[in-house]
Amino acid sequence: MINKILRISLLGTLLLTLCNGVLAQEELVIEYTAESERMRCTIEEYVQNGDEIKYSVQDEPADIQIMTYKQMQKAAENGDILPIEIDDVPSTIKFGNDVYGCAIKNYRTEFKVQNLELWKEMGLSVPEKELNWEVLLEIADKVSDYNDEHGTNLYVLENSSRFPNSPLFSQKDGSELWSRISEYISADKETALFKEVILETTKSEEREVSNSVISLRLGEQVFRLSQPEMRCYVISSSTQRFEQAQRFLKIYARNVQLSEISFEERL
Repeated sequence: MINKILRISLLGTLLLTLCNGVLAQEELVIEYTAESERMRCTIEEYVQNGDEIKYSVQDEPADIQIMTYKQMQKAAENGDILPIEIDDVPSTIKFGNDVYGCAIKNYRTEFKVQNLELWKEMGLSVPEKELNWEVLLEIADKVSDYNDEHGTNLYVLENSSRFPNSPLFSQKDGSELWSRISEYISADKETALFKEVILETTKSEEREVSNSVISLRLGEQVFRLSQPEMRCYVISSSTQRFEQAQRFLKIYARNVQLSEISFEERL
């Protein structure tokens, strides 16, 4: 009887040990998928909580680099970064037929209306979202007349750093367009009807664009106020861990939430 109990006890212990071993093995084998709340590769890891994404770099050097759109375009032309085999999702950036990275931050240039009392004094209507180029020139004429009458140094736009890079001025007559407005634009903080502001935008944001301009219309064409403003993940051509880096970007690109502005519009 004692031997029977002992055998049962030993069998139970063995089964418990095997069970614990299986559980322990299952706990060690963790497969991170695109749907995981916590995703990791040997390059980087990030935790996504709602709309907030936090990054932490591992001890070994990362072969994933961060570049601006222009830097990325030049690096792709020079062969300094590698094309990526990745689904064409909204966050990916393509040159030609190849994807070279994915955007991690996206920015938008706006003209924020200010000094509303001056708008009223000059009899100007406050624009929202889109501004016709001819109306902008009319505003410039009003500002010029106001300065002549009052001896002031009022501008149309203050604190402008990105507007000169608008795709509007890359047109064949772009230099002429710029010459007609540039004297009413200041790179310093001056008294002006508009102030240039740069905002980080995400899909999760549903922002009201009140008293702000985000694009200019010239004839049938609509232009953003600046060239693409973004930061992108890319993979260096000198990487020794391409598959690992590409795996991270695939996971990231499917999960990141980016601007409501399509990249095809070139912002």
